[in-house]
Parts: sequence; structure tokens; C-alpha cells
Amino acid sequence: MQQYHVLGLDLDNTLHDYRGASDAAMGAVFSYIEDEYGVDPVEQKIAYSKILKEAQEVGFAAPKTSTEYRSERFEKLLLTFSILPGYDLANMLTIYSDALDKHLRLNPGAIELLRYAKSHNIRTVVVTEGPHDAQKHTIEALGIAEYIDDLVSASEEGVGKTDGLFSCALNRTNCAGENMIYIGDSIERDIKPTKEVGIPSVLYYTQGELGIGQRNISWVTSLDRMINLLFK
Repeated sequence: MQQYHVLGLDLDNTLHDYRGASDAAMGAVFSYIEDEYGVDPVEQKIAYSKILKEAQEVGFAAPKTSTEYRSERFEKLLLTFSILPGYDLANMLTIYSDALDKHLRLNPGAIELLRYAKSHNIRTVVVTEGPHDAQKHTIEALGIAEYIDDLVSASEEGVGKTDGLFSCALNRTNCAGENMIYIGDSIERDIKPTKEVGIPSVLYYTQGELGIGQRNISWVTSLDRMINLLFK
């Protein structure tokens, strides 16, 4: 039985619960704006959802820091409610960053998978569309930096997952597609683009059963179940 040479991993909402941490961080920001200006947090959340959706559609392939990306989004949020950005913007950035770090949590089975890969000399690479500095910080804050051999980000490579980021990951690791196995939480941005470059992939999915048209996709509900898939 042959072992995969490289384990590829998505970071946000795969290795850790980014959605939960980000929601908590934005809740702290909304509370700040409510306290300062009396703006309903529900209205803020609706407005910010639209701003975030627009940002995600563009992607994070530009060479910007996480602070620059967040500043743009927070400034739009303030202007939506006719609040001129000033010291509030700096306060919001600090509040968000502190709250995000406080709520960072690894997903079930993550540390077991990482330890197993490390002990079996399987190279581990994170492939992510988040800003490089933020993703590097997240890896360190989660306490898993010792298990990650490489970080391939959209902002560093200048391309997103659907535009060639996985080819960059193969080049960085000097690995053929069939010798890497990858896990991510998105069919569109993880499973489909890895298939296009010949990387076997697994969906991290915790929402029950997959739809009828998705039954051909390999998936796990806990990351430690990937251990049984590291051999082919």
C-alpha cells in the first residue's frame, strides 16, 4: 500500500471554525458601533453581509494585508450609516482582531490528523485564499505551526483556487497531483479545482447527508477520518 507524499489542507472552516470565530468578532464590532452611534446590530449585519459578499466575489488574490482588506470593508460599513471613518476604524480593527484570536478553535480531529501526518513524514501544506499574513497568524495562534510545512496563499501567488492556486501548490511541493491528497469544505472552490489538476480530494462536511447529485464525492465529518485515506 502506497502513502501519499503530501497532505493538502484548506484552513478556514476546514482546519478551524473560522465562521464561528469571525461571527463572534463581527458581533463585537457591531456592539461597538451600537454603543457609539446607536445603530441596530441587525441592520449592521445585513449591510455587512452584502459588503462581505462583494469582497469574496473579487477574491483575495491582490497583494494586500488582512488589515487593508478589513479596513476597506469596515470603512464601507461605517459609510453605509453615514459615519465618517476615523478613530472608529482603528478601534474596530483592534476589537475584531482581539475577538477573532479569542474564539479560534480547531475543528474535530484536526490535531490528530496533523500529528499523524507529521509522525509518518507526510508533508503538510495549507492552500488558502485568505490574506497571507492573516493565515500565517491563524496557524500560529491555533498552535499548529510546527505541523505545517508550507503555506500557499492566493495573495502571495496572485491567483485564487479556481484560477490556478492548486497548480502553484503542486509546484511549491514538487509533487505530482496523484501524490497529494487534499481536504476542503467547498465543492466549488476545493473539490472541483483539485480534480481539474489531478489531485484526489475529500470534502469536510458536517451538515448531514450530501445531495443526490453529490454522492460521488468522498467526504468526512471529522478530520481524523482522513488518516485512513492517506494510503492508496
